[in-house]
Amino acid sequence: MTKTFIGFNHGQYGDLFIGLTTASVLKSIMPECKLIYSINHKFADCKEAFLYSKDIDDIIIWDQYDNWPGPKDLQLLQDLKAKYPELYLFHPNARHKQNDWYLYRHQTAENCEMHNLPAPSEKQMHFCLEKPDGIEYGDYISICPFTSFGQRKNLTPNILRAIKTFADTHGLAIIQLGSKQESAIEGFYKFEGTYFQSIVKMLGSLFLVSADTGMIWAASAYNHPTIGFYSYGFYPGAITAKNWTPKNTNQTSFESDYISNIDISSLPNALTNIYKLASSYRS
Repeated sequence: MTKTFIGFNHGQYGDLFIGLTTASVLKSIMPECKLIYSINHKFADCKEAFLYSKDIDDIIIWDQYDNWPGPKDLQLLQDLKAKYPELYLFHPNARHKQNDWYLYRHQTAENCEMHNLPAPSEKQMHFCLEKPDGIEYGDYISICPFTSFGQRKNLTPNILRAIKTFADTHGLAIIQLGSKQESAIEGFYKFEGTYFQSIVKMLGSLFLVSADTGMIWAASAYNHPTIGFYSYGFYPGAITAKNWTPKNTNQTSFESDYISNIDISSLPNALTNIYKLASSYRS
């Protein structure tokens, strides 16, 4: 009888993409199993992206988040147990086994550790998705300047000015991606849409510039050209952000203990190089 699994952590957005590595590990162990992917209703507006994964067979949308399982979740589980006699659950709120995990393993490997699965291979850490339909390519840069951590991780005014200067010099528009609550940056075009629609918009850009956001993990799933900015000063003992940086081979990363301390003197060159790379993909 085919085993069916429900997994893995059901949010936030970045966690859902990180879970693609965990899905790959599970399917490499049990190729014939069925995987129902966990997504919380708070993050369900990106669920369409995961329909393009070869490792995901179905999707479940949980109702409760911190207080999982709620009554609706229990009913969903009961219905699934009736449908799949050999049903196994990876807890959607699995916790880190050690607080300083980031000193020892990459976040994709940590997700496997949290769910008691073997460590992934380097190839599995570099998760991938097929591109969705409906991408309209344009001469623009997509940018995610804001994070849920506020000024500690948000892109600084100096970084934003450098991006704007580069865009103006090359005749490029800048499309700002993010939640409806985030203020629009002067000179940028604020995109309004679901998270999945934002992913499609990002994929139509020449490249993405992003703080440490879920979108930078989404971009990695497609190896989309990206420039990322990271800070590690509030992670005790950390001297780099590499263990929570996606394995996107087309990503250039800047990091320091705090965002405000990042040396951006080489940013114009990085922008030029990523622009050339992105343009070569279009030609």
